[in-house]
Amino acid sequence: MRNKLAGWLLLLPLLLTAWGAFQYWRISDEYQAYQYIMSEKAELQRLIAEDPDTQITYDDGETVSAGQQLGMINRDLNKYSSEIAMILARAGVSLGTIATGILSLLFGAGAIYLCISSGRAARRSRDTLLNVFARCRKMLPFILTGQMTLIGLSIICVMAYEALWFAGNFVLSGGGAKIMIFILISILLIIWYIIKGLFKLRKSFAMFRSEPSDVTGHAVSREEAPGLWQWVDEIAAKVGTPSPDHIVVGMTECFYVTSHSISLNENQLIEGKTLYFPLLYSALLNREEASAVIGHELGHFTGEDTTYSLNFAPIYAGMSHSISLVANEVQDYYSKVIMSPSVYLGIFFLEQFDFAVSHWSRIRELEADKAGASVSSPAAVASSLLRISAVSEVISETLGELYEGSLKTDDLLPVVMARLRERGVPEAGQFLNEATSHPSDTHPQTRTRIEALSQDLSDDLLAAASREVQSDDYGNIADLFTDAKAISMMLTASLSGMVAEYTTQRTEALETMLHESDAADEVIITERRKMFRMMFIFGLVVAAGMGIATVKLGAEDLIASGAVHGLWLLLLFWGVAFMYRDRGKVPLFAFRHGQLVSEKLTQPYPLHYIVDYDIAETSGVATLTLHVAEGAPAPGMVAKSRFFKYDAKKQKLMIVMAGVRIWQGKSLSLQDLSELVHGQLQTAHVKHELRQ
Repeated sequence: MRNKLAGWLLLLPLLLTAWGAFQYWRISDEYQAYQYIMSEKAELQRLIAEDPDTQITYDDGETVSAGQQLGMINRDLNKYSSEIAMILARAGVSLGTIATGILSLLFGAGAIYLCISSGRAARRSRDTLLNVFARCRKMLPFILTGQMTLIGLSIICVMAYEALWFAGNFVLSGGGAKIMIFILISILLIIWYIIKGLFKLRKSFAMFRSEPSDVTGHAVSREEAPGLWQWVDEIAAKVGTPSPDHIVVGMTECFYVTSHSISLNENQLIEGKTLYFPLLYSALLNREEASAVIGHELGHFTGEDTTYSLNFAPIYAGMSHSISLVANEVQDYYSKVIMSPSVYLGIFFLEQFDFAVSHWSRIRELEADKAGASVSSPAAVASSLLRISAVSEVISETLGELYEGSLKTDDLLPVVMARLRERGVPEAGQFLNEATSHPSDTHPQTRTRIEALSQDLSDDLLAAASREVQSDDYGNIADLFTDAKAISMMLTASLSGMVAEYTTQRTEALETMLHESDAADEVIITERRKMFRMMFIFGLVVAAGMGIATVKLGAEDLIASGAVHGLWLLLLFWGVAFMYRDRGKVPLFAFRHGQLVSEKLTQPYPLHYIVDYDIAETSGVATLTLHVAEGAPAPGMVAKSRFFKYDAKKQKLMIVMAGVRIWQGKSLSLQDLSELVHGQLQTAHVKHELRQ
């Protein structure tokens, strides 16, 4: 990472600056001569202004009037005006390359220094972290924009100079005109990518602004959940913080609080302090454990943590995500050259803050744990952490089935409870080295948090965290709501509705894709017989050469001259031809109704098990690599083959072909083959998904 950063931000501007200096050196003699003539002209004009009859005597004794000399200079300047304009343009452009290169180098070096010094300063205190981050996030967009613009302008100046040099030294016709057109098109493309890159960065500036977090759930009123609000009010009073402005009950996350604005179900904006109350987890915790968790979360609203939660954590998480999205936009050559310096600088900026963020995040979580213990007990905090981790897998699995559409229910909570009763709650000790999840923050390991509370990891504690699920599904939450079951059913219906809406939209998109697909139901692929023919012909040439040598030299002289060693070449060429003798006579493989079919396979292999593919070519031999999905069955091979083999360790099927063509049809380029494979895989995946 650091090598790439130095390459893009320091070495590239340095190379551009050096190239600009080299370009200026190439034009320096002509430019200095022009400057000398212009200084002489200015001096003559001064002398004439003082005395129109001024005479000038040269070293050889020749005397001319200043007016005559000025006239000669002006005639020469007019005569060679186009050449002079070219000299001035090349000198100006080369100086532009040097200037933009140096500025880009200074920008890059300054940005790297800013990131490193800011990252170090952020480790001193949480206040310093907040202040430094606030300053950097305001400066960084302008640095990224300036860096990208300067690099682009420097490259444009380099290409403009070479275009001017080419125009001044070659006739612009035929091949020369094509080269000039290519240079001009490249300059226009770079300008386009600069503009395009600026717009992409402008969109990414959202990472430096606080955007509402998307949350799925229901904001309960005091009338809907009087017991919950009273309970939370009491805990808030013990912690020493005001009660939250909102309590959102949901099923998709674990406990958390936020001062960040929330977009609830994409149709309701909530401002202020919010407590997210997860119905599924709450039903599995006793009152002491739940009090400890809520006390922990409300502890984040005390002291410096309020500012941290509101002004830093969500924005930092959003920046990381947004920079990743910008990095994914760097694909082709031009965008890579123009945007890579900015992308690597953004990544480096975040890396410098990672250590400080992890450090202060750990401290704030341990402080919040103390707040949770103060309203319950250290044992309750420890037990809640372990139990949440223990039941998370079943909750995630059940939600996943609901999202996939394989689970149909009007109330998700009893389903989770029944599964945990049937399977039993996993042994809690195995989760000591894990950490609980949070939408915009990180947590220390559970073991670390328990040890920080000076709580012993006794067998009784682990047994309590792994206790069986109670018989009453709503027993732990019934007194918190006027109708807990109705709340649970409403949340389930909301999630099911979102899943149904997504499924409908997805199905329509897949059907449209399938309708517009031009992939044939059957495509048979074989090889061109190029390798066989080429090796056979080479062998014939060697055999003919040896025959001629035998006639000319005789057998004895042939052996003495060493020409008989051509026999080895003959054996090599015809040996390779023999290996490829049957290739191309029969189909190599076929795509047939969403399956890969070949005599090398024991049975047709479904294409929806293939998740990706690569095509490479070496010395005229193409290799098609099909990547099998993790967990998918391996294709059955009839026998080992160098040209058609499956690597079980890397889960990829490799097909080697010396030229590609449709069976009894046209030859295919690698691009044609790639488009064909892509179409077949896409169609197979679409059909498979529609069948689910």
